[in-house]
Amino acid sequence: MPTPPVKAVSEVLDAHEKLLIDQVVAKHRDRPGAMLGILEAVQSANPHKYLSMESLRYVAEQTGVPARAFTARHFLRAVQSRSARRHT
Repeated sequence: MPTPPVKAVSEVLDAHEKLLIDQVVAKHRDRPGAMLGILEAVQSANPHKYLSMESLRYVAEQTGVPARAFTARHFLRAVQSRSARRHT
């Protein structure tokens, strides 16, 4: 059975989301710690204050930072948070 084609991230996000991310990346690109500012701005613009995986991947494409780094960061933060709660 053939595997369905995987859509590029830019095909999954709507034009408004892509434009917003493009503008945020352009605004923050050369600043120290830019990634955090970019992610915060994208999350704040979402009506549910949610960072979708598609948004993260598109940010990764636009900034040249691999999406795996975001996934690992989220996992690590969750583990650290859980561990900190156990030891307090």
